[in-house]
Amino acid sequence: MVSLDLTTPVDGPLTVSIRKARTVSVTVDGTTVSGMTAAETVGGALLALDIPLQDLDYSIPAETADLPEDGQIELVRVHEEIQIATDEVAYANTYVEDPTTPLDETSVVEPGQMGFTLLVCAFVTPMVKKSGGTVTTPGRPARPKTASWAMAPIS
Repeated sequence: MVSLDLTTPVDGPLTVSIRKARTVSVTVDGTTVSGMTAAETVGGALLALDIPLQDLDYSIPAETADLPEDGQIELVRVHEEIQIATDEVAYANTYVEDPTTPLDETSVVEPGQMGFTLLVCAFVTPMVKKSGGTVTTPGRPARPKTASWAMAPIS
């Protein structure tokens, strides 16, 4: 790679630097991809070979590291899966006296409503050194609403 455009006119002393392309081998998903690049960093070499890091992916050596002398790079694809589980929470019943309700019968004054809890789990495969693996976050529970029932007054 030449630092100046090849059509640059020479009208005085110029400083030109030339960086030779090197062979690079990238191991990704069990296969090896080889190519030539003049990039100075691992990330630049991955871009030149059209194998960019995505999401939580990482490379060995790191993306910002200088290209290794042997040209060997390992790219680790990281899969993240999020699972959400809910569980219903039963509501309670309360009974209040109601003079209009016949003996031995009940009627709904205010209906109850089921609540729920939420559990969110994130699974990262393979384990990423930065995040530490599985993350569990308890969700905010929806509190159940108590039902009110009417019953005949107790004499």
